Amino acid sequence: MNDFQIIIGGEAGEGSKKAGLIIAKILSSYGYQIYIYEDYQSLIKGGHNFSKIRASRKKISSSLKKIDFLLALDKKTLSKHQKDLKKKGLVVFNSNKIDSKKGIGVEIEKITDDLGGIPIMKNSALISAFCKIVGIDWLSLSKVLKKELTIETELNLKIAQEAYDRTEKIFKIRKGKASNESLVSGNEAIAEGAISAGLDAYVAYPMTPATGILNHLAMQAKKKKLIVFQPENEISVVNMAMGLSFSGKKT
Repeated sequence: MNDFQIIIGGEAGEGSKKAGLIIAKILSSYGYQIYIYEDYQSLIKGGHNFSKIRASRKKISSSLKKIDFLLALDKKTLSKHQKDLKKKGLVVFNSNKIDSKKGIGVEIEKITDDLGGIPIMKNSALISAFCKIVGIDWLSLSKVLKKELTIETELNLKIAQEAYDRTEKIFKIRKGKASNESLVSGNEAIAEGAISAGLDAYVAYPMTPATGILNHLAMQAKKKKLIVFQPENEISVVNMAMGLSFSGKKT
């Protein structure tokens, strides 16, 4: 498989965005170029969120319409996206929530519950089942999971291993040389670009989808000697930004 696309989706709060990023990083370690398109509502819980991950052996800068794999945490993901599945595409679904005769069902919630995990950990099971299906080896998978899942790492690995062992390999993707390029989000790229351009100060009120810029710059503030501040509202942002710029700071 030289160029393929995946959608992973579920309700807000189920962790599909993080799961999509982990899948992307696993595929990146296999030498694929990655493009991620994220679609999420400004909700704390409920609704429908999904990530579309394209993996290719060549340079890419966009997603495609049709998908090869659909990873469904809930029924809504299946009903919304199965029309975009290619003829030979494959659905991998949460069989504890979805009853489907097509695709591969994985008891991700039962596995998680049986091993003493919390609901968000079912993503570890779904990611792991998908990786087994496409022939990604356990060592490569566990290496990325250890790096990305820093809370309750061992329990997540235990859940992932159980799902991996219960799933059969269908495909075998070839492992290529991992790229030296970093896999970053658009917000991280914007933040790093601003730092490279000589940014002195960043003032913002958190709002989807730009909060990631504020978060990234806040983490870099001490190291890069930046002023990063979140005031009480948007009007205060404008006033503070103007004051900083009048004092000569690149803001």
